[in-house]
Amino acid sequence: MKIQSSMNNMDAINRFKEETRLAAAKERCVHAAISDAARQVTAILGPSISLDSSKDTLTEIRPGVFSGRVEAQLSVDTASGIKRVAFPIDIKASKAILKKDLECKAYIESALSKVAGSNEAIVDAYAQKIDEKVAALTAENEAEQQIIADMENGMSKEEATMRALNTKAALKATAKADQVAAEIVPFSDIGINAPQPFITLSAAFLPAYKVGETISIGDLPYKCIAVNANEIKFQLIID
Repeated sequence: MKIQSSMNNMDAINRFKEETRLAAAKERCVHAAISDAARQVTAILGPSISLDSSKDTLTEIRPGVFSGRVEAQLSVDTASGIKRVAFPIDIKASKAILKKDLECKAYIESALSKVAGSNEAIVDAYAQKIDEKVAALTAENEAEQQIIADMENGMSKEEATMRALNTKAALKATAKADQVAAEIVPFSDIGINAPQPFITLSAAFLPAYKVGETISIGDLPYKCIAVNANEIKFQLIID
């Protein structure tokens, strides 16, 4: 048993040594390839470019010698912020096979033209928030204008407000299914002055709801409690 245990220990030590040797040899190969490629791209496009290794598919063809590919990442400081693109480096017998300078420049410029810079992403996110606020204000204004128009057409203020609330509720409900009904028919039992504990909406203007799912109606939370072919019934959620 002691002999077997010693042999197992020796095998484990040998495996560890081999894995360590292989990892160190591969690291030297990757570092040399990245350095060669970095010298080329900085000479072509300037010092605002950096190159880092990401992953590799290298295979040891003989002790300490590798072939395959290093998947590097190229980072460029541009007027629109940092841009990052993939930059593959082919390796043959532990030597980086670099593209010709003009080919390398064309590849980088083409790749950079297809990605957004870090500053652009920030601007886009800010613009989206502005668009959302404008849309919300526009919706509120349209609701107010609709109430005024309905009152001019003979509706009472309460009836016109109810119609606006019904439309808003239906729009929120259909938003769940990423669609908005072409025409919103007012529902009659959404409260104006006080929230209703139960609300029944026509199934024709709603996506498929299941019992237990929630909806916001007039900015109040309701839970689906019953579904049939024509109507969906909701109950006010009270904390």
